[in-house]
Amino acid sequence: LYPEGSGRWGLHHVALFVDDVDAAIARHAAQGFALAQRSVMADGFVFAFVDTSAAYGHMTELYAPTRALTGFYRMVAEAARNWQGGDVLIPLNL
Repeated sequence: LYPEGSGRWGLHHVALFVDDVDAAIARHAAQGFALAQRSVMADGFVFAFVDTSAAYGHMTELYAPTRALTGFYRMVAEAARNWQGGDVLIPLNL
């Protein structure tokens, strides 16, 4: 969500798996979208946020799929499939 008092509300970002984060950043830049953040984790994992909010109403996060990341999303999808309408806060066993 956007910062309190910013006058903005709604979806902050969507995430996309890409084969090459830097190439995807370049493709977005060629379309006029500015890079908001590019980060490298200690293990070498690279991700970025591109400001696509003027065109799409949200930022776009870019990252290459890793086993840990796709496993996490698989676990979230499974939790959603199995949700019976109870507690909305579900502990994650990472």
